[in-house]
Parts: sequence; C-alpha cells; structure tokens
Amino acid sequence: MTSDWGYSEEGLKHYTACRTIGPIVVDGRLDEASWQHAVRSPRFEDLEEPGRPGLFDTRAAVLWDDDYLYVGFWVEDPDVRATYTERDSMICEENDVEVFIAGEDSYYEFELNPLGTIMERFYVWQNAYVEAGFGAFPEFDLQGTDLVDTLGGIKTGHAHPRGRRWAFRQWDLPGMKWAVHVDGTINDPSDRDRGWTAEIAFPWKGLKHLADGRSLPAREGDIWRMDFSRFQWIDEGGFRTCPGWAWNSHGIYDSHIPDRFSVIHFSEKAVGVDESRSTSGEPQATSDEPVSRAEQVGVIDSAHPAAATRTGRAGQAARYRCRRTRGDLVVDGDLGEESWARAERSPLFSDHTGARALFDTTAAMTWDDEGLYIGCWLEDRDIQATQEESTHEVREDSHVGVLITGPGAYYDLAVNPLGATSEMCYIWKEAHRDDDRFHAPEFDLAVHQPEVLGGHTRTDIRAMRWAFSDWRMPGLRTGVKVDGEPGTRDRVDRGWTVELALPWAGLKWLAAGQNAAPAPGDVWRIGLLRRQVIDQRGQRWQATWTWQPLVLVDGRMPETHLELELVSSGA
Repeated sequence: MTSDWGYSEEGLKHYTACRTIGPIVVDGRLDEASWQHAVRSPRFEDLEEPGRPGLFDTRAAVLWDDDYLYVGFWVEDPDVRATYTERDSMICEENDVEVFIAGEDSYYEFELNPLGTIMERFYVWQNAYVEAGFGAFPEFDLQGTDLVDTLGGIKTGHAHPRGRRWAFRQWDLPGMKWAVHVDGTINDPSDRDRGWTAEIAFPWKGLKHLADGRSLPAREGDIWRMDFSRFQWIDEGGFRTCPGWAWNSHGIYDSHIPDRFSVIHFSEKAVGVDESRSTSGEPQATSDEPVSRAEQVGVIDSAHPAAATRTGRAGQAARYRCRRTRGDLVVDGDLGEESWARAERSPLFSDHTGARALFDTTAAMTWDDEGLYIGCWLEDRDIQATQEESTHEVREDSHVGVLITGPGAYYDLAVNPLGATSEMCYIWKEAHRDDDRFHAPEFDLAVHQPEVLGGHTRTDIRAMRWAFSDWRMPGLRTGVKVDGEPGTRDRVDRGWTVELALPWAGLKWLAAGQNAAPAPGDVWRIGLLRRQVIDQRGQRWQATWTWQPLVLVDGRMPETHLELELVSSGA
C-alpha cells in the first residue's frame, strides 16, 4: 500500500498508547509506575535503511491522561554531549531526540538535547493554508518575521510531492513540560556514560491545530500519526557523520515525511492491564525483536578487572607486569580459563588524543616457557569483516593489531573477526645492513623483494625500513569467538574476543639482548591496537584505538609502545 502522496506504507509500526495509572512528574527519570509498565518501542532503526538497527539502543513509549500526551525516551549513549543552551537553536545540529505530531494539513516538530534545550517548529502545507483556515489565527500570520518558506528536508535534496510548507519558527506549544536525566557526565570523553532519558508532556489543549476534529483529549480508538527519532554524531578517526535512528525508518534522510510516521492508537485502558493487545485489535508494538522494558546494554564483559597503569600522556610508555599462566590455556578465542580471569586487564582503549573509544576494548597478556599469550575483549555493535582468507586485505576489515618491537625490527600482526590474519615483518635498513641477525634466508632482499617504507629520501636510511610481506611466524596460533554475525545489517552484534599465542621461538629474531629462553625480568615493547570499521550514512572508514595513547595515528612507532615485563607470579 502507498499513501496519498506515493510513499510506501510497508513496515509502518503500530503502537497502542494506554492511560497512565497515576500522576506523572516530568523530571526526566521515567521512574513512575506508568513508565515501568509501558511497553517500549522496538529498538530504533536507521532512518535511511529500513531494518538496520541503530548503533546505540534508543526506545520510546507513549502514555496519556486527560491533560497531557506523554512521550518518554530511553537513550543509550556512551559519551553524552551537548552544547546548545538557547531555546529554538538548531538542536538538530547536535545529538538530540525528536518528536513530530501530524495533522491533516500541518505538523509540529519538537527537538530536545541532553542539556534540556528545546527547539519547536509548526509547519503548514502551503497548498492547504487558506482552505484549512490557518490564516484566521494570529500565530500563523504570513507577515510574521519568524516565517520560513521551506521544502522540509531540502538538505538531502528530497522534496515531498505535496510541495512546500510554511515553517513558523517562533511558535511555542503552550503549557508544554519537558525534562532530561543524564546517567553520566556531559561533555567528558574520558569516561563512559550510560546514556540519558527524556520525558515530555504535550498538553492536549495545545494540539488543537492538529486535531482535525478529533477529541482532545483522545478517545478510545483514536489514531494519531507521530514520529520519534534520534540524531547522533559519530566523530572517530578523523571522520564525522550524523546518522538518524527512528522508531519507523523513512527510507531517506528526512524526518519531514508524515506518510512514514508511526501509527499511534489510543486506548482507554490503564497501562499494564492488558499489554498484549488494544481494543482496536492493533498490537502495542510491532517488531521482529522481543519487546523489552529493561535497558538494553549489550556490552561484552562490561566489568573491567584491575587495570594497568596508564600515564595519560601520549608518548610516555606504560608498563604492564605480565604474569605466568596457570597452564590452562586453550587458544580458541573463548578466554574463559582461570588464567584470563586473573590476568590484569588493560584500561579501556582510547584514540590518539586519549579520548575513550566508541566501543569498549580491553586486553590482557600472560606467558609461559612456550610463548606469549594475548587476549582481547571487543565490544562491537556492527561487526565489519569480509576476508575469510589470510591476506593483507584483512587490514581493511575491523581487526586487532599487535606490534612487537626488537632492536632494529618489529613484527606486525592483524586478526579480523573471521579469524583471518595478516603478518608483516619490518627491518630498519640500517639494521638490515649491519646486524648479523638479519643475514638469513628469510630476510634475503633478492629473494623476497620487500617494499621500502618511510624516509623522506631513499638515502634517509635511519627512517627507512624493509617490509617483508611474505614473512610468517612459525607456530603462531589464533582463536576468535564472535557474538554476532559479521557483515549482517539487520541485527545488533555484541562483540568478539581474540586469543593469540606467539611462540618465543618465532620471536627470536626480535630478542637481541634478551635471554635465550624467556625469564622473569625480561622487558619487551609491544603495541596493541584496534582498527574499527565504521559504516554509517554511506560513509565507511576506520578508527584507531590503542592501549597506550599514540603521538600520531600510527601504531608503527615503537617509542609509544607498552613496556611488557615478564614476572614469575602466577596469573
């Protein structure tokens, strides 16, 4: 089916709004019994791509009584940000939630940011302005200075077939109440927030221009069209974009399409009395995923054990005391052994500025006489990986990177969520020329023809290195466990874990100055990083997050790597 203006009505969400069971105090906390009983919407989906879940969980619910229409939002946000404090600023230019309420010839827009700042607009379709009688009301005087002649979502190039509309920018819905509660700290990227909740009360009397003959307040069986959305800036890895997530996808980056607004059925039943169906026969919330009243967190192993010390300044190496295993490791990616449970966990990975990563990432290490073991826990809502074979294209996927440094050389390993690997061996040209360790068949320049990297000129030997792309570490073992479906766009992933075993025998060419066999007191330089593919709004790029903050976005800088000290006590 299609609307009168040609928009598909396939997949429109239906919801039954029930009466409250007691007073609502609009404080943003959503802790009244009515909200606890209210059925929440499905997880918001991508505004442009139907069926693709939003990167972070967002849900809404609707209630009502004789005086107000209530909307509640539950917004997961690991880094709550907001700056606008002046009413009717362009709140949509930063993170916000939005409500649209449609009438036959007009609609109302409400935007709210985590600081509690709001923006309101009232839109009238120009082809109905006279016939619908809007000219009789002073607040819709076309001579007003606040008037804008608009196409709605013109920034995307989309134009609604109904044509242009008048936007009354200074129109305020009289008697409205709203509040926000933040579970975290606003504008502090160094910590992890949980998110925020928003509570809005729209007075029925203020909706008279949208009622079109419907009762105010609503009656049993009344139907209204409303839109609920969220816009969230993602600023990672030098790229910035703002995906929109909505209760009902519009198929295009434009909120101003009433034909795609959700269908809200009103019931006289008190909330919680019969949560499965309304008297109209419409389900309360339709979705392929179960309806939930609980907050959805979806974080792999969110409890972080004691963390290694971080200096907090890029360029200063932290030291990690790597303890012996308890002899129980099976390299399968599960990380369920006691050795991993007792291992000292890293701080949350961060970007090169020290700001916390978009998704939680931690790591730990342990060792025995056979090798060095590395475990990584990676939260990931949208696992991006396509390479199933071990090729250097693995580095184009999301992956974990390990760099181990020795005098004159370093080893670079990448592992993606499908378990495929990419290995590289780098030797500084000066060391390759002067150090007997590298006068071996596996480092023969004529045979392997390595690429030359670094240096401003070909004679800048101290900054230049040979890159052996065909070198493989003998005895390397990898294990990956994925909680999700890589590359699938219609579900929310939880993350993945990686377990690596690097044999000391395979690291001997990096061990100059160390004991022939590993021993307590040995110190290695190691870099652990995560490169995350972010795919939002048609843009695809990689962000880099590391255990030890980098001076630049380049993991191949040994002076910024972690100092790993082998110690004898059991993990």
